[in-house]
Amino acid sequence: MKQLPIISIIIPVYNVEQYIEECLQSVEKQTYQGEIECVLVDDCATDASIHIAQEFINKCNGRVTYRILHHDRNRGLSAARNTGLDNAKGDYIYFLDSDDYIDANAIEVLYDAITSGDYALAISYFTKYTDLGDSIYRDDWIFDTPRIIESNEYAYKILTQQCNHASTAKLYDKRILPGTLRFIEGRINEDTLFAIHSIPIIESNHYKCIDVPLYSYHYRMREDSICRRSMCKLDTAYIENIQIFIEKYVERTELINWLKIDQLSKCVKIVRDKESDKTCYFIAVRYMHSTSNHLLRENRPLKAYIHLLLIKYAPHIMWHIEHKISNK
Repeated sequence: MKQLPIISIIIPVYNVEQYIEECLQSVEKQTYQGEIECVLVDDCATDASIHIAQEFINKCNGRVTYRILHHDRNRGLSAARNTGLDNAKGDYIYFLDSDDYIDANAIEVLYDAITSGDYALAISYFTKYTDLGDSIYRDDWIFDTPRIIESNEYAYKILTQQCNHASTAKLYDKRILPGTLRFIEGRINEDTLFAIHSIPIIESNHYKCIDVPLYSYHYRMREDSICRRSMCKLDTAYIENIQIFIEKYVERTELINWLKIDQLSKCVKIVRDKESDKTCYFIAVRYMHSTSNHLLRENRPLKAYIHLLLIKYAPHIMWHIEHKISNK
């Protein structure tokens, strides 16, 4: 019988003492019959996360091979994933965040899918998990049978979010993760940048992907998580990251038009949010300058039209009115 390949699960660890054991239990329960290597990257957690992880590992029966790598200082999620990538021994890679967990069949189903044809990436989906229950993250991501994504469709499908655009809940053939493809450190919304930088690799090598109706990744919606702490900062990072694609692939008119509209909607959301900070506000205003004519041409109520004009031509006054006077 042919020996099954090693699959590496990369888990960055930082201040997740409440959740790390559940995460590791889900790795331990995997039904995949080949070797699983679990690479934990300690990003200098200040709580008992690594101690709890080590205690759990000590009690395991050896079915999963665990390794703990340590950073000498806190460097963030992107750096931790990169450290895992640089040290992973597996033929396939799976990213799992340490406050999330996966169903027992997650790796097996994705492996069966990616090896069912000449596929370089198997995409699955996640649920949003809260104290109130578990539900599929987006209704438009519900489908019944596997779908093939050709290399020339990948950019459009990922960037218009017609499929899972995150880095998690995917099984990567290591050939599409060369040393040149890494997460950008010090940036939030790092998944968008990672997806953008993966596009030329997928396209130039004519790699196909398989999109699987599997909802086995449970994304914990935490109030103190990076994404929940500042949606405005996340939206601002998205605006800036998408701009990288817009400037690099100017010939892709249809996709860029969609992205500009999406980018613009994020700008409007930021400038209207009373909780947005001054930096995010003026970044959004700057991007609105180049695209706001599209908004102003649309039929809209007079009050909204005047509001947009004032934001465009008198942003400092509007910031003072909306975030200083109105909050008193």
